[in-house]
Amino acid sequence: ILDDFKLTYAQLNGAANQVANALVEQGIKPGDRVGMMLPNVPQFPIIYFGILKAGGIVVPMNVLLKGREVAYYLSDSESSAFFYWDMFAKEAVEGARRAPSVKNTIHVSMLGGGAAEGTTDFFQLIGTQPKAFDSVATGADDICLLIYTSGTTGKPKGAALTNFNLFECCHVGTHIF
Repeated sequence: ILDDFKLTYAQLNGAANQVANALVEQGIKPGDRVGMMLPNVPQFPIIYFGILKAGGIVVPMNVLLKGREVAYYLSDSESSAFFYWDMFAKEAVEGARRAPSVKNTIHVSMLGGGAAEGTTDFFQLIGTQPKAFDSVATGADDICLLIYTSGTTGKPKGAALTNFNLFECCHVGTHIF
């Protein structure tokens, strides 16, 4: 729930499947990295789970990064695609243009439209995609998330988390309380 916007689990799953279908159509393969620079909005979990369903590796990024930092994260992670929120377009697009690995930059907003030149609108990307998708099979030791450290003693470094790491975090978290 975000203000008046409500998303059911079925809607989340269908939209994530549309993202997965779009990513596969764009050439994303299992193990490819996909950057995300979004705040806490409904599109975040939709895109996050869509990347995972396609077998991709999620590279979440702080929305306050500057263009050179965005370029570093995208280049260092070798991200093939990049989703950015419209409020952070200036820095996101600047960074994506400087990252040679990024083949598709996707503009995300609440209502669609307003994509910068050379970028794709999120709703146009997923609009015609089917709401069904057979998730790519991944193993427990496969990387699914690449989180960057704060970089207080040097450049940020990508910390790779596997499917099992995330499963264990959820499992432990449910047994602590």
